[in-house]
Amino acid sequence: MEVLLFQAIADTALKFYHAIRTRKPISLPGRKVDIATMTRILINRMAVVVILLTAVALPCVGQESPRQPPPTGKPGEGSRATAPGISFGGRVREEVLENPYRFHSTPAFVTDAVKLVLSERDLEIDDSRSRIREGVIVTQWHVFAKGISTVSELARVSHPPAVEAHSWDSARYLLEIRIVLAEANLTLVSVNAIIEGRARGIMSTSWLRAESKGVLENEILIALRGKVEVR
Repeated sequence: MEVLLFQAIADTALKFYHAIRTRKPISLPGRKVDIATMTRILINRMAVVVILLTAVALPCVGQESPRQPPPTGKPGEGSRATAPGISFGGRVREEVLENPYRFHSTPAFVTDAVKLVLSERDLEIDDSRSRIREGVIVTQWHVFAKGISTVSELARVSHPPAVEAHSWDSARYLLEIRIVLAEANLTLVSVNAIIEGRARGIMSTSWLRAESKGVLENEILIALRGKVEVR
């Protein structure tokens, strides 16, 4: 309908222009009109078009385009950053705490929290090597990877020595935790992970030391902070 009205306005406008140039009445179907009448007809038709266009446009006002779902990415494994929950390129990165970490609490309270964190992770305390009253806690060896996952898990938490990847068959670690009173109501906690991988040779197997990346230590400190600072 809008197209027909535009065509009618265009035809009327051409006739109006011709009438102005020739100063003669305009012939419309069934009658002749002068320039003044033609002007009114042209204005009326234009007003109708404006009203129709407004009626068509109003329902569209306030409508929003469909929201696109946010982009997703694969979560990173073992990735780290200096702030919690920050995502770079779709990879979520973990907060890295200072090691040693400062806790505004007493050594006794922190020691109890350390024991709870170790228990939740099935890490047993080695009583023969620990000196809890002196603030030294050492865990027993804990095997955290076996079989085909050993290579990736060992590389996630450490820098393993140069050994052919297919020769690793398991990995383990133990923790050395030191709790020191720095000043009144301020306790320092340091965590050190000793990591080893078992390399399978032709004639024998042996445990080889791997340099820690600090991943395990950071996980313990974050868990400990959750126990101490939310009380």
